[in-house]
Amino acid sequence: MYKQKTLPLLLVVLLLGHLALPLADASSTSGRAGPDFRVTAMTFDGAGSIDSPSLILAPDTHTVRISVENVGTSTGNAFLSLVHKGSPSAAEQTVDTVDLGSMTANTGATTYLLSWDATAGPSQTLFARVSAANDGNTANNELRLDFNVEYYRDANVISDDLPSPAPGNTYVFLDRISHTFSLTMKNDGVMPFSSEMGLVLFNATTGTTNEYWLASNTETLQPGSIFSPSGQVSLNAGFSASSLTGLWNISAVYWVNSSAGNNLYTHEQFDAVFSDYISEMIGPADRTTAPGDSTTLTYIISNVGSTTDIFDISVSSGPFGWADTSLDTTSTDPLTAGQTTTLSVVVNVPQSAGYSDVDIITLSITSSGSGYSLTHTSRVMAGEYFEATVDITNDTTYVLPGKTDTIAFNVTNTGNANGNFNLIAGLSLNALNWEYNLSIENTGELMVGESVSGFIHIEIPPIQLPLVDAEHNAAGDSLSVFIIAQATEGSLPATDSGQIEVRPAIVVDPGLPVDTIVLSESDVMNAGSTVGVNEILALEVQVRHNLVSDLAETIDANITVGEITFEALTSGGFNEVDRWNATVSPGEATGLILGESFPASLGIQSQSGQLPLAGTIKIPITTTPTLGSVHTSSSVYAPVLQQNLSIVVPKVINGEITETGPLDADVGVDTDFMFTFGNTGNDRSSFRLEIVENLPTGWYANLTTTGPDDTIVDLASDYEDYPATSGGHLSLVTLTVKTDPLAPSGLLQPLTIRYYDLDSGVYIGQQTMDIRVGETINASLTPTNQSIDITPYEQLSAFVNIENTGNAPTTFSVSLDDGGYDDVLFELDSSTTVVIGAGYESSVRVNIVPSPDASADEFYMAVLTVTTLDENGDLIELKANIVANVSEVHDVQLTAPDSLAAVPGTVLTLPFSLVNTGNLVETVNINITVDGGWGTTPTVQSFTVPIDGESSGSFDINIPALDGTDNLLDGAIHDANLTVYDPVTDDVYVLKKVQLLVAPVFTYTIEGWENEYFFHEGDNRVWTAVITNTGNKDVYVDLGYEVRSPGLITLTDDWVVNSDSPDSLFLPRNIPVQLTVSVDKNAAGSSSTTLSTAADLRITIVPTDVDVDGSGELMTSLKMKRLFDTGYADKLQAPANDDPVTVPIEYSHIPYLNTAPAAYSIEFCGIERILDIDALGLNEEDYVWNISLINLEGEESVHYINLSAPCVPGSELIQLPERPAYVLSPNLIFNVKVPDRPNILPGDGYDITMRLHHPDPSEPITEETFRFALNVYADPMIDPDSQKIVDAEGNELDQIMEGQTAYIEFDLKNEGTALAVGISSQLVCEGLVIEDAPSFVPFLAEGEVATLRWKITGETLDWWEQSKNADCTVSILSDYALNNVVENDELNFAQAVDSSAPSTLTSFAGFGIALIVTIGLLGLTNQNEKYRLGAVYSGVIMLGFLFHLYDASWWGPVTIVFASLWVWRMAWRSSEEFRYIHEDYQRARKGISTIYADHFQALTDSRRQLTIILSLPLLGFVGVILGLPPQMTPDETNLISLVSYILISTFVVWFVLRRANKLYGSLYGKLTDIEVKATRIERDLGDPARLLNDLAMDGLDLSAILETPQAVATSDNQNGSDSNEEVMSNGEEQI
Repeated sequence: MYKQKTLPLLLVVLLLGHLALPLADASSTSGRAGPDFRVTAMTFDGAGSIDSPSLILAPDTHTVRISVENVGTSTGNAFLSLVHKGSPSAAEQTVDTVDLGSMTANTGATTYLLSWDATAGPSQTLFARVSAANDGNTANNELRLDFNVEYYRDANVISDDLPSPAPGNTYVFLDRISHTFSLTMKNDGVMPFSSEMGLVLFNATTGTTNEYWLASNTETLQPGSIFSPSGQVSLNAGFSASSLTGLWNISAVYWVNSSAGNNLYTHEQFDAVFSDYISEMIGPADRTTAPGDSTTLTYIISNVGSTTDIFDISVSSGPFGWADTSLDTTSTDPLTAGQTTTLSVVVNVPQSAGYSDVDIITLSITSSGSGYSLTHTSRVMAGEYFEATVDITNDTTYVLPGKTDTIAFNVTNTGNANGNFNLIAGLSLNALNWEYNLSIENTGELMVGESVSGFIHIEIPPIQLPLVDAEHNAAGDSLSVFIIAQATEGSLPATDSGQIEVRPAIVVDPGLPVDTIVLSESDVMNAGSTVGVNEILALEVQVRHNLVSDLAETIDANITVGEITFEALTSGGFNEVDRWNATVSPGEATGLILGESFPASLGIQSQSGQLPLAGTIKIPITTTPTLGSVHTSSSVYAPVLQQNLSIVVPKVINGEITETGPLDADVGVDTDFMFTFGNTGNDRSSFRLEIVENLPTGWYANLTTTGPDDTIVDLASDYEDYPATSGGHLSLVTLTVKTDPLAPSGLLQPLTIRYYDLDSGVYIGQQTMDIRVGETINASLTPTNQSIDITPYEQLSAFVNIENTGNAPTTFSVSLDDGGYDDVLFELDSSTTVVIGAGYESSVRVNIVPSPDASADEFYMAVLTVTTLDENGDLIELKANIVANVSEVHDVQLTAPDSLAAVPGTVLTLPFSLVNTGNLVETVNINITVDGGWGTTPTVQSFTVPIDGESSGSFDINIPALDGTDNLLDGAIHDANLTVYDPVTDDVYVLKKVQLLVAPVFTYTIEGWENEYFFHEGDNRVWTAVITNTGNKDVYVDLGYEVRSPGLITLTDDWVVNSDSPDSLFLPRNIPVQLTVSVDKNAAGSSSTTLSTAADLRITIVPTDVDVDGSGELMTSLKMKRLFDTGYADKLQAPANDDPVTVPIEYSHIPYLNTAPAAYSIEFCGIERILDIDALGLNEEDYVWNISLINLEGEESVHYINLSAPCVPGSELIQLPERPAYVLSPNLIFNVKVPDRPNILPGDGYDITMRLHHPDPSEPITEETFRFALNVYADPMIDPDSQKIVDAEGNELDQIMEGQTAYIEFDLKNEGTALAVGISSQLVCEGLVIEDAPSFVPFLAEGEVATLRWKITGETLDWWEQSKNADCTVSILSDYALNNVVENDELNFAQAVDSSAPSTLTSFAGFGIALIVTIGLLGLTNQNEKYRLGAVYSGVIMLGFLFHLYDASWWGPVTIVFASLWVWRMAWRSSEEFRYIHEDYQRARKGISTIYADHFQALTDSRRQLTIILSLPLLGFVGVILGLPPQMTPDETNLISLVSYILISTFVVWFVLRRANKLYGSLYGKLTDIEVKATRIERDLGDPARLLNDLAMDGLDLSAILETPQAVATSDNQNGSDSNEEVMSNGEEQI
């Protein structure tokens, strides 16, 4: 058991290394790490550069500082490239590439320095790019900077120490000594410059200007860079003022000297006074002072001159004169040089100063020594002053106890600014129960001088008996009331007070026991049903006074009920008080002494039988005392006293429906009944009504009220408008009832409506009413409209159902209107009288019989009419329409020719006709399409064709002109497809193809044919043109020649076409054919040859085959010319020995005015080089031509042509020998020296215009331009056979592995005969990382070979792949390679990238060893099952090596599948261990001794161990196929597929083992059951007596068996009843 548990653990430990393999990263050379290189910064140093206002660089050599860091998860190698673009449209050029080596992850950025030469130009770009083979994130591999390169200069003065006027001074005062000033400067440009400072002094009075430069230092300011900003320099300049006096203007200037020139700039100007008497005055600042306050202005006077001085003082103040001017006209004490004194001026702002008034104080001092004055002006402003005055209008206010009185007051704004004032009131004593408040607590904004009035409301406490001293309401008590006003912004409070005195008074208190009576809802309901509200209150009436001493005199008193008022709870009740009554008894009393009490009663009643309206009834009780003469004469007051009694009537909600029924309803239809709902409560209320859902099936009822959702909102009470009877408390309700359509007539159906309070939902009541069903007679037909689709060749029937929708049996009459059609017959196939019971229906049959002539365009309809009388005797007539819709028979015939001849470039008309043989008028479209996309006019036509009618039309087909392709060859067939279809449904009726046979056409192009040809007398000119047959057929053409007089059709013999000119040609299609024409200038022609002799040559080209359409004509002018180019000089070849080339040029003397011999002169004017050498970036000195005329007569036999001199016509004529008419010899011989090799540029040369002058100035000048050019070409190409892969040392490699860095090389050859200039190359691969590119090849001479080399790294493969082809393209681009063969400038190839697998020998050895070990272990399986597990591991290792033995796209996946199948198969074979455990378990069931004590635990352990052991081999398999070090692309697809493969394989292993366990358990369980049952049967049959006893115990009647012997079947259940064992459904036994 110990070994069984430790073996899986040991295997796990051995293969633990494989567990991590699928999760490793392949983005580095280790194959599984993940570097991520990022360019973090790029800046400039070493030369001038700035980044404001934009990035500007100097045209100089810059050090580019590039920071790169590895932010990935592992170390990796990378390359850094600096790439330049000279403009947005320019190609990228690699400046430099640096191998960064190995960079550790997350160790910060490293800065690399690269050098770059900047040249002037706008809109340039530098890219810093980092590249690596396994970079996990390429989005951050590039940093871009856009900039301009220019000579930008910017000198800035950033600070200075120039003086400025002192406070109080207009000018700068300077001593008459030496002064030195300085400027601090900075170079904010990109170019260096030097600078020096100067001072320019100008005296406006004398006009004198002095410049001071000698004392200045000259400093060179170097530009800074973005990495290292420029520094600061200080410039100094000075002068001596010993001889200067008075006012001077001083300018501080500086020179900026650079290669672009010297510029003078003025920095700053100021005015200065040179004197020995100099003073400064510092005055006070402006200020604000509140009215009534004062402030002191202090002035500081300093003598900063070199001599003692006294200052006269002047002080002024205005316009208000607030300042103390006592210092005016005084003088200061003498101030020595450097001494300081102060002056003070006091300013008093008066209380009456207006808000924002400003007084101006001006103080001036005048120097006694120089007479110069300093002045300072200060301003003092009056601030805000808030003040209010409060005035209580009454000095004394007399008040009575129990009464309310008012005290008036005024508040006035007496400040100088508008303001708001808060008001506070109070009493001088803390008087108990005195109440007071202000009518206003804030004045609002008061204008200056504005007043506002208000009141203090004071309520004095009533007299109590005995008096309460603290209430201070005894006769003669006195106290005062005050008011305080204070501005909201803050101010001194203003106050005023008034006196209050209490008068003597005698009052009679009614003695109400309560002041409020609250009725309950039951009280209200009882009041409405009985005698109303009845309330009796006992009153205790008492005489009270506030007299200090009793006057011993009685009084009389009256007690009355005042005017009763009512306040409704909701609304209404304007006359509610009319329904209430109140009475006091007794109503008077006499002879009452002070303090005496007597009883009285208050009776209150409302109107009986009515609900009082909800609200509050207020009943005032008033007592009025009558005083005697003593009291009256003593000024005792007897105020009337009133107390109020409130009766609160609550809201009572009630309602009613007065309708009781019965209500007569029509059967089966909606019947509306209207009734009223009344609010019988005592206030406005809202109600919700609902119908009790107890109606029979088929009945329907609903309510419509004035509110939404069966509600009545805000319904007035019946008493709200008392005594009016407007019915405002009623609301109209509509009850809609629909009975069951089959409800019998006269049926009474009760319907209950409940009503609730809408606000509370409380149930109020309900009303039940009977609905009586009325009698109705009605019917309906279905369908009322039907359309029967029928063909002209069939008979159909239509049915109409009559339904009795009334509630009684009814007799219906049936009739049919057949329409009277000839071609469709309608027949009624039912009785004309039908009796139908209520709620039932019957059908009527109508037969439809069409004739073969029935048209689909006609309308056929019969009308079935059903009639009866309703319950009122009125006629009921129902109709049903039956339409016979005769089906459409579409039959349109299209007639068109089967084929037509199509001539390219013409318009072909295709005619057609349409015939309608169907049964309806057809509106059809006919559409045409032609193969090849030929256009048609129109493309679609529409026709309406009557039955048996015909319509015709045509299409114009635009046959394309010949385009040189094979689309329109002679005899080619293009189908014109005609389609006839329904434009509405798009149903196609007819399709037809018309073959268009292309006819033969001859067209051609001509190249090399000139409009004119020049001749000398007797010349034979042969020229060759290239004619190409662009027609659609190979043709033979006949050529005809005519020489005509110019502009005429008459023939001339001045020129003759030689017989060797062809008279016919064979012109195959698209193959150029040479046409060579030989023409002689006939010296024996019919006219004398002069310079004006000319002719027209006409050549006709006509196909020999007359069936071929087309012909041609060539025209050219034949003219005489003394000097012309025959094209010899533009086909020069560069000699191998670099010798000159001789070029002869003919000229002749062709008479114009006379035939006398003539000595011509020639000049070379208008010389232009064909190539722009500078534009190619080449040095013109390396590509020099020399051309000379070498056969002149006289001393100067050779004339060297100045190829760069400008043309001045007639300035340099070269005299030629005299020549008779028509003589050609000798020729002009030119010696041409082309550039030496290898500087042979294709197409290089000169265009030289030669002007031949006749000695007679009246003769025309002959001018011709000759091209002296090289007939060579450059052809740089990539040699396809030169491809090879090498390592860093140059050793050639057979292949490239994934993750491996190597170099791929190609040979660049120039197969041409001239120099190729500026060759750049590019390699693009999918599957390879391009890390480095070859440098730019500036020149490639003819035959020269250069090697192009790229550094590459193979991308990692998917984990199931052995190799993958990287599709690559290598291409070159030359700045100038004339006549280059572009086909060989690009090469496409596939480069295989192999997996980093062991070598074939190693793989084969590993496979063989693993195979032998696997076979050996399988052979030992009979000895121990553990060997099988070892075979599983060695087998997957074997398959892992097998994975690498063969390279095919399908081999890897197949091997992977075999590995899984191998593990699954061995998992099934390894499950035999389950068999042993199950066998042992079955022995236990039989009672035999066993090996295992706990079989289920043994099964669980065994299955878990095997699952673990058999799941791990695939990890080793994956490790072998990934290799060491492992390689895999760490993308989502690889990771998910690899993990899924392992998980699925593991799941299948688990499933196989589980399935095997279940099968063994089921099998051995059944075998054991069979054995147990067989044993028991055998035992029972061997002891019959025991068997019978067992059967009797089981309840079997043995007597019945013995009396009537018969066969008895024994159930299996009985036989197995003794077993207490259960076999689980999954094959695992449970005891």
